[in-house]
Amino acid sequence: MFRSILSLAVVASALLVAPVFADPHPKGFEPHKFNGSAAPVTEGGVTTFHIENGECSNVDFGDGRGESDCINGTVRSVFAHMPRAELGQTVEYRFDVRVDASLAYEGFYNVDSTGYEPNAWDSHLWLASWEGTSLHNFIYILKVSKKAGITFNGVQCQAPENLGDWVSFSMKVKWGGDDKAWVAVTCDDRYVYVAEDAPSNVAPACYVQNQCVVGEVRNPKSLLFIPGVKMNGWGHTFAETGHVTPLISIQPEGITAQMRNLAVTSGAVLYGPEQKALVVELQNALNALGCDVGAADGAPGKRTKTAALVCRKFADGAMPAALNVATLQTFVDLYTAEGVADLPPGELPVEPLAIHAFQQGSETTGKDKRVVADFGGRVTGDPSGVTELSFLVSGEFDYDASRLEWLSLILLDDVKGNNAVDACDGVRIEDWGDGGSHAVIEFEAKGLRYTARDMACLAENLPDGTAEEAAFLIGHFADLAKSLITDGTIGAISNDGLKLFLERVAAGEILVEAAPTAAPVEGLLPATYALDIEAEPVQVQDDGTLVVPLHADTSKLDVGFDQLAVLIIGKYSPALRKFSEFSLLLENGAESGVAAALGRCPDIRTEVWGDGLVRTVFIFTRPGDTYKARGASCAIAALGGGLGKEADFLFNHFSDIAVALVGSGASQSYSDPGLPEFFQRVATGELTLSK
Repeated sequence: MFRSILSLAVVASALLVAPVFADPHPKGFEPHKFNGSAAPVTEGGVTTFHIENGECSNVDFGDGRGESDCINGTVRSVFAHMPRAELGQTVEYRFDVRVDASLAYEGFYNVDSTGYEPNAWDSHLWLASWEGTSLHNFIYILKVSKKAGITFNGVQCQAPENLGDWVSFSMKVKWGGDDKAWVAVTCDDRYVYVAEDAPSNVAPACYVQNQCVVGEVRNPKSLLFIPGVKMNGWGHTFAETGHVTPLISIQPEGITAQMRNLAVTSGAVLYGPEQKALVVELQNALNALGCDVGAADGAPGKRTKTAALVCRKFADGAMPAALNVATLQTFVDLYTAEGVADLPPGELPVEPLAIHAFQQGSETTGKDKRVVADFGGRVTGDPSGVTELSFLVSGEFDYDASRLEWLSLILLDDVKGNNAVDACDGVRIEDWGDGGSHAVIEFEAKGLRYTARDMACLAENLPDGTAEEAAFLIGHFADLAKSLITDGTIGAISNDGLKLFLERVAAGEILVEAAPTAAPVEGLLPATYALDIEAEPVQVQDDGTLVVPLHADTSKLDVGFDQLAVLIIGKYSPALRKFSEFSLLLENGAESGVAAALGRCPDIRTEVWGDGLVRTVFIFTRPGDTYKARGASCAIAALGGGLGKEADFLFNHFSDIAVALVGSGASQSYSDPGLPEFFQRVATGELTLSK
């Protein structure tokens, strides 16, 4: 009896000290073979991932490179999911994630992430990644830092102040390398990233710290999903980038994140029943407006997407740039609103010009007067096809005058053996020995204006790609400077003088430009019918808007009207050397019956004066050096008769008006100093009007 009781006691004691076994991990997930000392633990449906400083894996990657996580400085506690996804599959990756609020890792400023991460603020700390099976083929990454919170492709998923709370993440994707693929990502059911009709196995944010090879499209056939906590190190070449260890320091208590409801399910759909019903509603609305999209079948094909963009013109900023699952409700609201039938037709949006520039290195820092800085950049939306920038800025800064005493741009394309370009005015060739030969564009500095003297010679003698980059740099130098401020990369410029110079360029105080390339042109009209236009007094409104009268007797020209009576209304920018806002108003009035027809013309405004007649105002946008009024042809047709002919004459012969003012010397009598320059540039063909 005693021995039985003793045996039971021993068993009970053993039960008290026996380990508590964790729950099985979610289906399809297993700890990664490169995890550090702390493997993921699942209890009560919640998986905890934890990493500590220096706790990396020495297991060789096994791909012949001789590398491991410890050699590269990576510390991870993650899952691997099996089976891998394949091209053609539709999958949803879903989980709730909570990052411990004690997170101390701030992230880091990374010029390579310019244009991808807001203010170029990046993070080495990842919560999930989707990657191809080849080296450096990471496609999508969910990141976290104390400063930025949780982000996906540069868009905030959870604000930093909410770290410690659960957030629900979903990525629905049709894996593919063609325009039949798609991906949609939500956080707490809020869309943060959508790409439709585009490859889903190509990284949208490809730069070196994202372990992606810029310029290569690898088109992986199998896709890996890795959720958990991973601190990526500086790599085995850490010493070359100034680091003493490949590891990034982790706070003493380590970094912890938890996930629940972790699942990968097949058969995901982008447009569910609710979204399809909205598509039908939109298609019915478009068809009712006369914008035929065919049967209202609930499928948002290219025909429907195009019609949604052009069927009607809405107020600036009201219409999203594209119709997709995230913007669908907005388009339905726009096209079912009261009065939509009375709006004018729209046009397909033009891809906006976007520049993302950053300093890559500098020979000088602080208050050094000498400036030598290396810049890189990416460009989208440039009609000439420029997509990459690589150049040096050199000069000498005068801190008393807050300007560069001299300025040069050095193009980094090799032009060795190109002797013709050396003959261009203001251009010289520098031989860098093994580094090749490079064109140096020297600017003529006069006050706060820096002028490149012979762009025509450069365009003729430089290789095509280099010539286009040179023209882009000079023509868009102010836009480039503004991008440094917008992207937050201005703070990385190490020379104080150069930084101040670029800030003044961005503000319009300093102008970098190309010299005029053409002499005044002859008028388009017969010389015997030269226009006689005097420089009448200019009215300056309280907000700086100029009202410039243009009056001329045209009765001898046989152009269908007897008097040209026009007002230029706009704001002139001395830094841009052109009007930043520009409109033309026909002083001759039309009968009230044309108001409705004019109202359907884009970029056209009407005014009714005291005599009850309607005045037509052409509102111009300014793509580059062309002032464009999209609704001009529509308005000319609506006006008809003499007024229509006057408006048509104005567009066809605006350069003649400028030639008349410049040739007679009348333009020099304008009280506003910018007007003589404006009319001179119109007369030389530098600035043009377009319908």
